[in-house]
Amino acid sequence: MIKDLFINGNASGVYVVNNVSCGVSKTGQGFLNVTLQDKTGIIDAKKWSYSPSDLDIIKKGNVIRVDGTVKSFKDNLQISIDGAFIASKDDPNFEDVVAVSPINFETLKSDLDRCINLVSDSDYHNLLVALFNNEGIMERYLNFPAAVRNHHDFLHGILHHSLSMVHLIESIVLNYSDLNKDLLICGALLHDIGKIVELSGPVGTVYTKEGLLLGHLLIGVEIVSKVGEEIKMDKEKLLLLKHLIASHHGKLEFGAIALPQTREAFILASVDDFDAKMMAIDKALANTEKDSFSERIFALENRSFLK
Repeated sequence: MIKDLFINGNASGVYVVNNVSCGVSKTGQGFLNVTLQDKTGIIDAKKWSYSPSDLDIIKKGNVIRVDGTVKSFKDNLQISIDGAFIASKDDPNFEDVVAVSPINFETLKSDLDRCINLVSDSDYHNLLVALFNNEGIMERYLNFPAAVRNHHDFLHGILHHSLSMVHLIESIVLNYSDLNKDLLICGALLHDIGKIVELSGPVGTVYTKEGLLLGHLLIGVEIVSKVGEEIKMDKEKLLLLKHLIASHHGKLEFGAIALPQTREAFILASVDDFDAKMMAIDKALANTEKDSFSERIFALENRSFLK
């Protein structure tokens, strides 16, 4: 990883391409100026005598496996790239670049199927099936992070966070049996679906133009509205679900389009906030020594937590 590199050492590893541009040396030789990144840092790199195929591989946002050596340039480390190719998600070093859910992906996918089958109401069940049978939606939903940073900001983050919320709801409905369980489970699975458009993807995640201009709550309402109308879903049930999505941030100052005005909407917003904050605490404590306090957590009034 970048933090472990040293002069004349082997630079072989997996990196995300942060930036790339073409240059010409004093001798007229073309080369690529590249910025590489992993979870530990950023480093400049050069690819001399590049070919057109290199431009398809060493492209901004790509995760690549690099073969090369570490040089020194103006007292800074720099990688001289000998070769590069697109890294597979199965590459053992892929997680050096992209943080991944601590829960096995196949376990998450199996749990998603279980949660969909918990929904007995035909309208809500058919909506979930229609959405998740859409290959473009499903592929993003399974892989996208739930945030650029802070909570669930890793590969499979939306899926992980949404399933965690369903688990909490399964317990809550045991205590409040008159709640609409099907609406709540459907809302938990779909509350962040707008993030498949709001965010750019699991690697080098940034906000898209749509994300910055609209936000994932409005985008999510639009996605669910479109599919709900296509399958001729009951309008009242669709309205209640859209309200859960529109209000799941709880307060207008936190980005909610509307305040929660049903018991189910109030519970969903509370569970969303709880799960996100627990993840933020767990992330901070993961890098904390026992009997010590964590770094301050912005999302929790800059509090430190004792491990």
